Amino acid sequence: MNEASVITGNEPKADEKTLLDKKKTVFLFSPDLDLCTSLTLLLQNRFKIVTTTQFEFVHKIVDTLKPHIFIADLKPSEKLVDSITRLKTDFPNLKIILFLDSWINYKKIESSLMKIADAIFYQPIDLIEINKKLDLLIN
Repeated sequence: MNEASVITGNEPKADEKTLLDKKKTVFLFSPDLDLCTSLTLLLQNRFKIVTTTQFEFVHKIVDTLKPHIFIADLKPSEKLVDSITRLKTDFPNLKIILFLDSWINYKKIESSLMKIADAIFYQPIDLIEINKKLDLLIN
């Protein structure tokens, strides 16, 4: 054998690896690391989860990973509308779920986001409803 291999006992078994390869990828952005961690723990058994707390990396990560769903926890703004519109334009098959503050001062921004996003949840977030929406979007 020409290649060296290291066995650590941590590698997934063949059937576990196949199952992992079949999991859909969910990419999560939030500036709140605790939210990233919480949602990762909630979803990791059903999906491959990738997170970032740095919005400036979102487009590049989506371009590299080609996730099935992008979940973003953001403050509504015109800049957000532009960024999400660009994501949807560049990756039309990407499903987008937004977590927004329950109080939005600018209804025009909210209306624009509703046209772009596949789902919007207002804080406080209902985890049961998120799971239902993920199931619908992934199938």
